[in-house]
Amino acid sequence: MYYYIIDPPKGLQTAKIAQRLQELVTPMGISGEISIATPARSAEELTYMGIDKGYTTLIAVGGEELANTVATILMNESREKIAFGIIPLNAGYLIPSMIGVANNDIRMGVEVIKQRHLDLVDLVQIGTKRFMFTEAVIAAARKVKMILEIDQLYKVELEADYLHLSNDLILTVQAADPQTMFKKTLSLIGLNASAESISSQFHGKQMRLVAHEPVPVLVAGQVVAKTPTTFTRVQGALKLITPRAILPQKTINDFPQKPTTRTIEDQSARISYDTHKELYSRTQDQ
Repeated sequence: MYYYIIDPPKGLQTAKIAQRLQELVTPMGISGEISIATPARSAEELTYMGIDKGYTTLIAVGGEELANTVATILMNESREKIAFGIIPLNAGYLIPSMIGVANNDIRMGVEVIKQRHLDLVDLVQIGTKRFMFTEAVIAAARKVKMILEIDQLYKVELEADYLHLSNDLILTVQAADPQTMFKKTLSLIGLNASAESISSQFHGKQMRLVAHEPVPVLVAGQVVAKTPTTFTRVQGALKLITPRAILPQKTINDFPQKPTTRTIEDQSARISYDTHKELYSRTQDQ
């Protein structure tokens, strides 16, 4: 019934994670097959294997990249039949807050899996076959002219080098000059931009972004698409295992947490400028 896919971020010892997981799931009655991603067999391959074997619950034991990978495959292959659980390991701030499980606390993650309380969560479809469970960044080395189409009703011309997309399809744009560039357009769709703010937000059910040059779309630091591309909100798309009541967690972690450079500004997830530049530099090698 349960299929665990272990693919932790760098710095964590996979063997110790697998051992700890086995020690916990067996007495709790949620034991199953534990698979470990290797250079010879990727997390993607393991996910397809779990689906082919008929497991009804797939658990991602790892970071943000693994969670988005498994979620994408489930959406493309068998989203209605399989429940999705996550035991976050150095997964940043967003996944732990979404599922109510502290980073690197394997015991807490296993206890939540045992409860098997299912919530339907929204995802964002990027292009035709890619799905985003957490957040995305559209990053360029310099400000690029772009056209944003919202729900096929509005068209916004903008210039930016950084855009952040949440999993409920809220796009935060770092603008070159919000007051002059956005004032007229934003007023048409009920939004405001001030001289003090360097960013503006857009939301809708579908957005299409076209740039004057291809700009990479990154999820968990990996390029998943390039502009032009379309972002579509898929409501209640995935059956996610969460606690019945999500509360702030203060527990002793099984493994030390890797520091994160991410911060929260004005209730919107943002990535620091230094991280943004680092992410962009990685795209040059991909």
